[in-house]
Amino acid sequence: MRRLIHVILTVVCVVLTTWGATATSVTVLPFDSFGAPLSNCRVTRFRQVGIKGVDYGGVFAGLRGTGIPYGEYTVSVSCADGRGAGGTVLISRPDALVIAAKFQEAFHADYPPGGAPVLRVKVSKSTADASAGTAWVKLIGVYLNYVDVGQFDSGEASFVNIQEGRYIFVLLRASAAACTKQVDVLKPDAILTFDPAKGCSLVANSGAKVID
Repeated sequence: MRRLIHVILTVVCVVLTTWGATATSVTVLPFDSFGAPLSNCRVTRFRQVGIKGVDYGGVFAGLRGTGIPYGEYTVSVSCADGRGAGGTVLISRPDALVIAAKFQEAFHADYPPGGAPVLRVKVSKSTADASAGTAWVKLIGVYLNYVDVGQFDSGEASFVNIQEGRYIFVLLRASAAACTKQVDVLKPDAILTFDPAKGCSLVANSGAKVID
């Protein structure tokens, strides 16, 4: 038993040593919340996750760095136009490519998190009563780390902590997903209206756009 424990500890130590010693090159590609690439950007932080994590941001020339040890990092990218991107990434393979999405931000000064709805999903009045309480809307960010579910209350589901960007809209019923669409949320007070009687058909106001 002692020999077995010694062998296991030796293997663990070798694995940990190898993990910490292996280094690679990293290229970061920043995008906005609609999937458009950001230009004139540079990596300003590439810090190992942990209390004593080392920041390798200084080894980057623009968006490419070399000699980055394998591990988990917090990434920050700054662009000349004032925009930025970032997130957390695990580096575990040679010549790593990191896709960095736009930072999650408050949508507008008048619509802080926890304030007025940014996006409202309405059921057509003709079927609102029949749909209330029996369906949900799930929003999934395509280029944002965002997932939320809203339940219909009197024919409307609201989303507050959301920013402009592209989302997958999924209408959920108890049995299955009844409708799936891509939608762009363009500005606060966006409204999507659908009529279940007409199938998977959405109508957007000026604050949103349905991607066919």
